[in-house]
Amino acid sequence: MTKQMTVANIFKKNFHISDILGGFAGSAVALPQSMGLGVVLFTGMGMAASNGAMAGLLGAAILSIVSGFSGGTKGMISAPNGPVTMLLVGVFAKMSANGAGSAEMMTTLSAILILTGIFQLTFGAIGGGQLVKYIPNPVVAGLVTGIGLLMIKSQVLLLSKNMDMSQPFDLYTVIPVITALLTIFTIAVVPKKFQKIPGAPAGLIFGIFLFQILIYFTGKAEQSWVVGSIPSLASLQLGISLKALKAVPWNIVITSSMALTILATTDCLITSVVADAQTGSRHNAKKEMVAQGIGQMLVGLLGGLGGGGTKGSTLVTIQSGGGRWSPLVSGLLMIVLMLFAGTAGNYLPISVLAGVITFVGIGMINLNVFFLAEE
Repeated sequence: MTKQMTVANIFKKNFHISDILGGFAGSAVALPQSMGLGVVLFTGMGMAASNGAMAGLLGAAILSIVSGFSGGTKGMISAPNGPVTMLLVGVFAKMSANGAGSAEMMTTLSAILILTGIFQLTFGAIGGGQLVKYIPNPVVAGLVTGIGLLMIKSQVLLLSKNMDMSQPFDLYTVIPVITALLTIFTIAVVPKKFQKIPGAPAGLIFGIFLFQILIYFTGKAEQSWVVGSIPSLASLQLGISLKALKAVPWNIVITSSMALTILATTDCLITSVVADAQTGSRHNAKKEMVAQGIGQMLVGLLGGLGGGGTKGSTLVTIQSGGGRWSPLVSGLLMIVLMLFAGTAGNYLPISVLAGVITFVGIGMINLNVFFLAEE
């Protein structure tokens, strides 16, 4: 009689201490990116940066837990990412220009993510994940490069708001720009000098330290320069407001969900292929897409920020020894962070997160798009 393969048996068979180390490393990379992207989207919707940071963390936690539990891709960390966020930024920039309120936009965001999740789940269940192999490389490269440029542009505009070029030079007014630039520099240099230290957490720590030092010597700081206290899990509410549901532009929701499904699915499956190349395993596209769909729906229902597979944190996780259960560990760590580290947002500069997002955007630019036709 064969032994029943329960979740507990699978866990005992595949779990290793290195899964915890990989989960920690993956979280360290996904943390600043998820929070930064949340801040980008939610401040554009007229909401507080702290709410955006919370939405990013919530999205990272749910997506990694659900994806990690399914085991569709070994070692892949799922969290808010550039392609998904920048598509949503474009949607809500248009809604904001048309006079939509925060409640209406929040409900629209939830509706988009829930419908995207349904599409992803259905797409995965019918075996649609295999279609990614038919997407031409130039299309993917061009799309990712364009999104990277939009990410950089959004952060340049964010930082420029704190500078008044009509006034004489003042160190105080350029503190956000200085910290953002040196955060980018740290992320780029540290991994080259110290290969075992991921760039994103190093840049985050150094950027926070530098910001606090500069504020100490200038003796003042703007409240708008920091994220602020991150709301606790106890304050979570459903992302959909019944009152605002009547005003939701369903034509935008449907078209955005379809575009987001294609974008998130493509990006996620490419990340799965990257993970396979590192682990020597083979991902299960059907399981992965069903899990991503379920995760996306839960994120939308709880008012978080959606996403998918993240290449940077996935690579760091695997290179740190992470395997089958690292994504689950990473997601649980995010939950712990939301439970106990809410006030830490008062010491987290938005400019440091802007530096992280700008670096991610730079990394997405593929100059080979100009030479693909010659190959």
